[in-house]
Amino acid sequence: MQDRDAKLLFEYLGSILYESDPVPPAEAEISPGARELLGGLSCLSTYVKELTAYSHALATGDLDAPLPDRENPLCYNLKQLHSVLNHLTFQVRQVAAGDYSQRVSSLRAFSDSFNKMIAQLREREQLLRQESENAQRNAAMFRGYHDILLSLAETRDEIILISDVKSQRRLYCNKQVEGRSCNDCSFHDPSLLAQLHTEAEDGPVREIETEGAVYRVTSFRINWEGVPAWADIVQNVTSAREQERMLSDIAYRDALTGLFNRRYFLSGLAEAIEEKRPFSLCSMDMDGLKYVNDTLGHAAGDEYINGVVRLISASLRRDDLFARMGGDEFSVLFYGCGAEVAERKMEGLHNRIASKALSEHGTGGGLSYGVVAFQPGMTPESMLEAADAAMYACKRRHREQPGYRSNR
Repeated sequence: MQDRDAKLLFEYLGSILYESDPVPPAEAEISPGARELLGGLSCLSTYVKELTAYSHALATGDLDAPLPDRENPLCYNLKQLHSVLNHLTFQVRQVAAGDYSQRVSSLRAFSDSFNKMIAQLREREQLLRQESENAQRNAAMFRGYHDILLSLAETRDEIILISDVKSQRRLYCNKQVEGRSCNDCSFHDPSLLAQLHTEAEDGPVREIETEGAVYRVTSFRINWEGVPAWADIVQNVTSAREQERMLSDIAYRDALTGLFNRRYFLSGLAEAIEEKRPFSLCSMDMDGLKYVNDTLGHAAGDEYINGVVRLISASLRRDDLFARMGGDEFSVLFYGCGAEVAERKMEGLHNRIASKALSEHGTGGGLSYGVVAFQPGMTPESMLEAADAAMYACKRRHREQPGYRSNR
């Protein structure tokens, strides 16, 4: 082979390696002895072109690229890699479909990572499956509890209302029958519910009066089937409150006159002193009651007491505290009233009652009374003693009056 042949063939080899479209030298330029080598370089050029195109396709992820000529020895390893990548793609698709039995053994470090990932995915799938099964069991259990609670709620005397937080729309009522609301339909009024829920922010339990009844309402927030809701438990406590009032009347009211009794009056007196409110205390005794009882009977005496009570009550203010202390003894707390004003009131009452007693029963009746104004340092005992002393002094003055008929 001549030097010229070597140079041309070497240049051709360089273009095969570094150019995308190498051009071989003309056969006429090559001596006959070097033409066989030229043919080999031309075959190499073809193989290199196939290798370049094939490797580019694999590098860009084109696993559907056409395979090079089977006789091309340069692409043998790439074909092996192509086959591995195709199988790996299949395995990834199987894993995505939930088949965690796939294994990779031909890619060394990648195989270790891939297989470790598969093991972790399998463990997580098992955990998720267990959690899902637990959640399903819990949901079934909660549905059972829910049904039991609703069944129990329907047997309760209380009204149980569930309403939407935003719209106040009723979501459930344990007294609902065939799509109709319960008899206490006022509690289905959205405006009333909105008012109840506004008040519930300050205290979850309160009592309201509506339609002549008293209800105890307990409100709290819940999640009702995914909806933020108010739960209201409404209990009719009208009879209980009436019973409490009855017991209160028994404890603090006088059975004959309906006035407060001595126990209640002493509590009010102590409270007024503790608060240092300006007031006057009046102790009074009915004159002439014994005469009426002795001459006309106790029934007439009771009527006489009630008549005097009505006269006194009519002249008192709403805030004044009037009580029967026992027998024919009464007391009044005149709030915000000085002793002089209270005495004038009592003098007028005495004159009216005395006139009534004289005309109806022929007795020198009326009221003996004593008034004392509160001063700092006084106690309930000291005020009652001072008022009683003033009342007995008044009684002595009445006895000294001409025509007075003793009832003692």
